Amino acid sequence: MQTFVQFVRKDGTQDFGYLAVAPGDPEAKQDAPDLTLYVIRDAKNAKTKGIEPMSQEALLDVARSIVASVKRRPLSP
Repeated sequence: MQTFVQFVRKDGTQDFGYLAVAPGDPEAKQDAPDLTLYVIRDAKNAKTKGIEPMSQEALLDVARSIVASVKRRPLSP
């Protein structure tokens, strides 16, 4: 499951957030916990460092790229 939100911080800064969740498997022989990923833009922090904040499209591209790279890997003893 995934969701994308646009929100306004208390100081009036507009930001974006992305959340992806992959449910675990309680029946699995090895531990397979839920996986949760947050990607949140902090425009004020970027501007303070003299960096242009990411666009909505760029944030979505990065978040989806990260999600696509996450794989469950077997745990070794």
